[in-house]
Amino acid sequence: MEEERITKTVLVLDEAQDISHEEYLMIQALREKNDNMRIIAVGDDDQNIYRFRGSDSKYLQGFSREEGAKCYELVENFRSADRLVKISNTYLQSMNSRMKSEAIRSVNDISGTAHFVRYMKDTGIEQEMALVFKNWHDPKNSTAILTS
Repeated sequence: MEEERITKTVLVLDEAQDISHEEYLMIQALREKNDNMRIIAVGDDDQNIYRFRGSDSKYLQGFSREEGAKCYELVENFRSADRLVKISNTYLQSMNSRMKSEAIRSVNDISGTAHFVRYMKDTGIEQEMALVFKNWHDPKNSTAILTS
């Protein structure tokens, strides 16, 4: 007797926080043609950096609210110094539609330093940027620049 083979279709979406409306429509079209397609969406809504091209974390959030969805929060940061993670957590508290319920934790044993500069106009920024770029190439230092 011949066994019945069951095939499963799985769609893996990496960097799912950067899905645009057009990409979402494509995913929906794939769903319509593949009954019971499983979607694994991996993303971090804290890292949505492609809004200029139409990406929106709302699609990742939508997948997380679907029936049977399971969410896993990855909140351990292995890259950044503790001070930067704490500063980021303070900033992220102002985001009212954030998906994570826990604060990010640094597992890096370096405390790090932070330097804040606020410029109201473009004059005077050259000295500060020279310092940033000097530290950027120093192998003992890592540099992050946050702007709004």
